[in-house]
Amino acid sequence: MYYHAVLPPYDYSRSQARIRRDSLDHWIIGICRRGTQRQRSGNAEVTFDLGVPYVLTMARPFEAQREGAEIEWASLFVARDSMPELEPLFSATLYRPLAGPAGRLLATYLETMQEVSQNLRASEIAHLETATRALLAAALEGSRDALEAACPQIEHLQLSRIKRLIRANLGSATLGPGRLCAMGGVSRSALYRLFEPLGGVACYIQRERLRCAYRLLTDPHDRRGIAQMAEAVGFFEPSSFSRSFRAHFGATPRELRMAALEGRGTLPHAAFNAPGQGPSSVSEILHRL
Repeated sequence: MYYHAVLPPYDYSRSQARIRRDSLDHWIIGICRRGTQRQRSGNAEVTFDLGVPYVLTMARPFEAQREGAEIEWASLFVARDSMPELEPLFSATLYRPLAGPAGRLLATYLETMQEVSQNLRASEIAHLETATRALLAAALEGSRDALEAACPQIEHLQLSRIKRLIRANLGSATLGPGRLCAMGGVSRSALYRLFEPLGGVACYIQRERLRCAYRLLTDPHDRRGIAQMAEAVGFFEPSSFSRSFRAHFGATPRELRMAALEGRGTLPHAAFNAPGQGPSSVSEILHRL
C-alpha cells in the first residue's frame, strides 16, 4: 500500500504495547520529501536525507520527530508475507538509505505513481504491482554491501516463517506451541523468546484468528454462517468466540456481520487504534494486506 501526506510538524511514537495490540509488522519504505524527519529505534537513529528511501519496520518500537513548516512524507507499506524472498535484504538494510541508482529510481517511481494512480485502469494494476516488486528488489539488492556488513538476522527470519505457519493453519484445532515447534524447527524456549515481545505465542494466535474472522465477517460475498466462519479460523465454541471478538473489537460478530450485509461498511473498533484515538483507516487497510 502506498501512502502520501503533507503534515504539520509533530512528534510521534510506536510503543511495544501498540505492537502487541495491533500485531502489524509491515516493512516500510519511507521517503521524506520536505521538512526534517528523525527516527530512533533502540540504538539505531536516522535523520532522513530528502528524497532518499529508507527501510523501516512496524515490528519494532520507535520514536520520531518531524520538524519544519510542513512535512511531506511518503510510505510504501509491504506485508512481510508478500515478499519472503527479500526478507534478508529488508533486514540487512533496516534503518539504512537506499541511496544507489536503483534507490533513487524507486523514489522517483513512487512519486510518479502517486500522480497517476487515480487514472489507472484495472487491467494495469497487475503490471504496476510487478514493476513495483522488481524495482524494490533492485533497490534493496543495490545495498548488498549493507547485507554483507550486517549481523545475521536469524531470529527475524524464524519469526517471519512461524508467523506464516500460524496464518496458514489458523483453522487447526491443534495449532499451538508444540505443533509450531515441530513445523518451524525451533525449540519451545526459542519459540517463546521470539514471541515474547508480541505478548506470547497463544496471544498472537488468538489475535490472528480474530483478525481473520473480522475479514470474513466483513466480506458480503461470503455466504457462510457466523459459526462456520468461526470454525474456519479455529474457534469451535460459539459463545467463547463471541466473547473474545467483542472484547477485541468492541462489537459482536453478529453486529459486524449485519453491518456488512446491509452495506453500512465496517463498525469502528478500538482494537486497531491507540487509546483516545478514533478509527484509523490506514491501520484498517494494513490489517487487510
